[in-house]
Amino acid sequence: MINNKEIEELILSLLQEKFDKQSLVKFQPLQWNQIKQKLSYNPVSLIIYSILKKQDSLDILPQDLRETWQAAYHNNLKKNILVLEQIKSVQGMFKNKGVGCILLKGASLISTVYKDLGVRSFVDIDVLVKKCDLPLVKQSFSELGYVLMMPDSVGFLEEFGAGELLFKKPGMPHFDIHWDLSFYERFRGIIRFDNAKIWQEALTVNFDNTDITVLNPETQILYISAHLALAHSFQGLTGFFDLASLIKFYRTIINWDKLIKDATRIGIKIPVYYALKFTRDFFDIFLPTDLLKQLAPSSIRLKILNSLINKEKALGLDRKYEETRYFAQTLMMDKPQDIIKVGLRALFPSKAWLFYRYGRNNLFSLRMKHLLKLMNLFIKFLYYLTLRGLFVIVK
Repeated sequence: MINNKEIEELILSLLQEKFDKQSLVKFQPLQWNQIKQKLSYNPVSLIIYSILKKQDSLDILPQDLRETWQAAYHNNLKKNILVLEQIKSVQGMFKNKGVGCILLKGASLISTVYKDLGVRSFVDIDVLVKKCDLPLVKQSFSELGYVLMMPDSVGFLEEFGAGELLFKKPGMPHFDIHWDLSFYERFRGIIRFDNAKIWQEALTVNFDNTDITVLNPETQILYISAHLALAHSFQGLTGFFDLASLIKFYRTIINWDKLIKDATRIGIKIPVYYALKFTRDFFDIFLPTDLLKQLAPSSIRLKILNSLINKEKALGLDRKYEETRYFAQTLMMDKPQDIIKVGLRALFPSKAWLFYRYGRNNLFSLRMKHLLKLMNLFIKFLYYLTLRGLFVIVK
């Protein structure tokens, strides 16, 4: 038997391609079963299978595990081939109507960074469009047989400014259409991606005889870092593997000075600091010597955040993570005054957000329901801050 921490270390060694094949051959079925359970329904297993296949090391896996991962890999490969065909269809329709689009996250990575179509799974296809093109975007998806998901909430989503429209077609991952790269209502006006600059600096690459537009390397790193911090609270290894792969792929052309300036202007220096720090720790990637120092918050804030955010939480080893993540996200705002703004918005969200989150109802009862939920989180947070936790903060 191996403990949770040893399992995580083994998974990281496999992802880093630094494993000792002879040691793995000696693993007992029970130990492999522990790894199988840890990665059950986890897309990281696809990446590990691809790495072992590339290194001709699939024979170290027990037959049942090898067959399970092989089936999952080939199913994902088939799905991604279909996904790329759908992307081509949508891009073709957009082009006919004069609509531009930029592929984001997983959809852009499988067509650029990853040369293996089966290695990366994703539940949706994220696409950035211009807000002025939204009527043509809706028309395009309708003509292609897609249905707008959650139509009753569309007005609320569009009102948030950084919202999204979801289009679904039977048997396919849905398209998640964005017109802004900012995150959630509580960060509006605080995190400020420059849409005009994004479109101006976007890159066009050719994949499978199709021109695809993606974010430039610096913006991709910033966006994925912010998404890891503010949408996923640093949970799961896939996002960190994406960052590591991006940095390795673009290592000769990344302008790190530009990345720091853009992170400062956007207001995401601290989320980017933690995303890159964990990526370096997990995957031993090269980062410029002073990069993290220039992105890091003040020493006092760093001590507080380090008690709420760490590798164990990101890897899922700390089960109290849910009680701390919203507070950590608030404290990750670059400016102290923005911490107060985000905190107040969390306490008193807009009517549209309350309707979207909890359904249409009496506004007073919705606000009370929201405050009770926050109070429950706060009580759990206080419980987390035991004397030991306070000692970590002040030492």
